[in-house]
Amino acid sequence: MNGIALGFLLQPAIAAELVQPPICSEATAAQPDLAGICAIAPLGNGQNEVKITLRAASTEIAVGGYKVTTGNYNHNYLTPIVEAMPGDTVSAHLINALVSGANGGMHDHNDGSTNLHYFHGGIVSPNNARPAHAELGTGDNVYVHLKPGLSFDYKVPIPGNDMIDARVLESTGLIPHPLGLNWYHSHLHGISSDQVMGGMSGLLSVGEATGNVKAGCQPDPNDKTKCSNDIEKDTSDLKRVTMVRYALLRDMPVMNIAKLPGQANGDAATWDPDPGARDFTPGKPCGVWRPDGSGPDLDPKLRTGFCQREQKKALLFTVNGQRYPTITVEGGKNLLLRLGNLSANIPYWLELRNENEAVTKPLRMTILSLDGVVPAIPIAPGQPQKPVQAVDYDDVLMMPAARAEIYVRNDSKQENQRVYILKTKQHRVEAGTDEWPEIQLARIVLEPNATISNAPIALNAAIASPAPPQIPSTALAIETAELPPGCIRDLAPAFRGGTIQFRCLRGSPYS
Repeated sequence: MNGIALGFLLQPAIAAELVQPPICSEATAAQPDLAGICAIAPLGNGQNEVKITLRAASTEIAVGGYKVTTGNYNHNYLTPIVEAMPGDTVSAHLINALVSGANGGMHDHNDGSTNLHYFHGGIVSPNNARPAHAELGTGDNVYVHLKPGLSFDYKVPIPGNDMIDARVLESTGLIPHPLGLNWYHSHLHGISSDQVMGGMSGLLSVGEATGNVKAGCQPDPNDKTKCSNDIEKDTSDLKRVTMVRYALLRDMPVMNIAKLPGQANGDAATWDPDPGARDFTPGKPCGVWRPDGSGPDLDPKLRTGFCQREQKKALLFTVNGQRYPTITVEGGKNLLLRLGNLSANIPYWLELRNENEAVTKPLRMTILSLDGVVPAIPIAPGQPQKPVQAVDYDDVLMMPAARAEIYVRNDSKQENQRVYILKTKQHRVEAGTDEWPEIQLARIVLEPNATISNAPIALNAAIASPAPPQIPSTALAIETAELPPGCIRDLAPAFRGGTIQFRCLRGSPYS
C-alpha cells in the first residue's frame, strides 16, 4: 500500500495553470492516477458503489513551492474528488499508517489515531449500529477512534429519488439528495485541526460536475408567465460551454525557509507548530519580506498566495496546493469554479477584482449552490416548474468547511482579454478577534470572445414528488404530537407502511 498514487501531484507547486485533482467517478475510475485508490462496483438499477482508499501517513508533500512533512492522505496534498449520484453508495477504506506524535503540527502529544467524517454536509445516516457500541457503525460515523496500524471501512448510502422529506428544505413532498459539494475530513476531536491542515480532507460531489448548471427563462413578450426560449436546449448548450475547475483552499504556516515564497521551488520547509502562527491578531501586520531584509512590505498586491511576519517564516494560502495559480477561460466558454474552504480555521471572504485598477467594481459572482444545496426552495408537487432566477453577489464569505459553486461567464462579446484576481478581502469576522489580511489567491484570465450568448442562468431547484397519499389517522396524530422523551424523528419520509419513523436513545423507556 505504500505505493498508492504517489504521482498525481508531482508538478511544480507554482504553476501557470491550476492543477486539477483526480476524480473518482463511474466515468473516470480508470485514470492511471487513481489506480489502487478508486473503485466502482455496480449495485444494479443504474446505481454504483463509489469507493476510495485513503492511507493516512506522515510523509513529505509539495505545498506552495516547499516540501513539508505533514499527516496527509496517499502521500499527497491534493486529494481525489469523490463524485456519486443520488441513490449511489459512497465508501471509504481508511488505513491508519500514522505514528505517535508525527503529524507535523502542534499536537505532537497525540498517539497517531485518526478517523473520518466521510460525508460532511450530506443528509445521510451516521449508522451507529445501535444497540452495539457506536464505534462499530459503518455509516458516516465520527465516533470511530482508529489507532495506528488499523483500518476501517465506511459505507454511506446516498438517498435517491423520493427518499428525503422536502421539509428539510422548507418545501413539501419528497426529493432526492440535493446536488452540490460536500466534503470528507479527519474528525478526531482534539487533533483534527492539524490533520485537516496537513491535507487529510477532500471534496465529495453529489451529482455530476455540471449538474447545477441550468438555463433560465426568457419571458415571452406576449405572455410574461411563459418562457420564449427552449430551456432544455439552452441548458444543454450552457453545459457544453462550461469548463469545470475544482479549487481546494488550504493554508499552512511554515518556518525555517531558506528562500522566500516568491522564489521557492521544491525547497525544504518545516510546518510551524506555534498556535500563534495561525492567528491574525490586530497590530501584527503580515506582509512580504523585503529583499534587503529590512522587514515586511505591507502592499497587499505583493501577497500572492502568502504573507510573512518574520523573514524565515510564512503563512501559505494555496489553491490545490499551488501558490497563486492561473485559470485560463477561452473565449465562448464559461467557468464553473467548484470551490471548498478546507482550512482548519481561516474564513475566506472572496471577491473577483479586475487586474486593471481603473475598474473599481468587482466582477459579480453567480452562486449556483452553497454548502451542498441549491439556494432555492424545492418546487412543490403540482406547482409550475418555472426556473428560479440565479442571484449575483459582489462577494461571498466562506467560513471553514464552506463549499460553493461559482459561475463566471465569458460567452458574451468581448474584444480584449480580461484578467480578474480571486482574492480575500481584509476583514474581521464578528465571532473572533483575528483580522484576516487581503491575499491574492489566483488569476482568472478571460480570453476575448467574438460571439454573444443571451441565455440567462437559473438555479437548479429540486422538483418534489408527492408524499404517499394515505396516512393513517393514528400516525398523523402522533406525527403532530411531541415525541416520547429521548426520541428523535427520522429525516427519511415520516411514514413507511403506516408506521412512524423515529429512534430513541439507549436507556430511554422507548428504546
